[in-house]
Amino acid sequence: MHCQQILLIVDPGMCRTPAFDRAVHLACRSGAALHLLMVDYLGSVEAVGLINAEVMNLARSAHLAEREEWLRELALELQSRHLRVSCQVLWGRPLHEKIVAQVLASKPDLVIKDLATTQGLRRLLLNSVDWQLLRLCPAPLLLVRQAAHSPSHRILAAVDPLHEAEQAGQLNQRIVEAAQWLCAMEPAELHLLHAHGGMPPLPLLDATASTDLFNQACEQLRQIRQEKFMALAQQYALGPEQLHLLDELPQDAIVRLSQALKADTLVLGTVQRSGLGRVLMGSTAERVLSQLDCDVLAVKPQGFSGDLQAQLRCEAGANT
Repeated sequence: MHCQQILLIVDPGMCRTPAFDRAVHLACRSGAALHLLMVDYLGSVEAVGLINAEVMNLARSAHLAEREEWLRELALELQSRHLRVSCQVLWGRPLHEKIVAQVLASKPDLVIKDLATTQGLRRLLLNSVDWQLLRLCPAPLLLVRQAAHSPSHRILAAVDPLHEAEQAGQLNQRIVEAAQWLCAMEPAELHLLHAHGGMPPLPLLDATASTDLFNQACEQLRQIRQEKFMALAQQYALGPEQLHLLDELPQDAIVRLSQALKADTLVLGTVQRSGLGRVLMGSTAERVLSQLDCDVLAVKPQGFSGDLQAQLRCEAGANT
């Protein structure tokens, strides 16, 4: 992963947050340019337009001007520390659509945002801005938790060499390279995880034959998993203590191991199923994100941005 531009989603409340600190740290370490983006919207201001459009425009302009001035001062402070910083304020909603459109236009290498809650992802709602960005953001998305913690300097990357999206998107490679980049920036130790819950029993009439075939299939699958996992690990010169090949459900293994390692960040892949309105994360990601206490870096497969742009054009054409 090469990082030349970082996009930070800034809190409209005009305060410095853990995501701000993380973005500045990563920009300092990597030499990447940092773009500060604030997206704001006040329904009360828009409601005034029903009565007086001129007053609404004046109120909106004053509100945005205050935030633009705050961002400019923040950018100047960071520039004095020899960082390349730019800033931008946008007005509108839905917020996640404004952010995704900006990501598609500016093509940052990394997007950083605070989680919307103070307790990690446990209260993250399906229709929240964070959840929508996890599903739709075409660039790697780093969600930073609010709670203060002592870093363990360990990063956990969850991979699946058997996933259907792997051949087309080289998703595992993108996950590991993103995790390696984070490790170099922090610095931290990389741990690689692959977990599989096994196979369901085969529905055969002959109980003995069913058991034999099932055991053979399980053993063959275990060997294939191990071979593919080790082949992936060998590409990155990881030691045995950094590898975790577990025979349990992925969602359980990810949560348990991230807690056991006290991982600072979990890196995992998210996939697109079909359609902008039906973009879903992989079932593993959906299940584990509500249970994690660490930061999350979500990586999309290769080609996701192009697919998303094509879908947006298609839906825009259908609405005209």
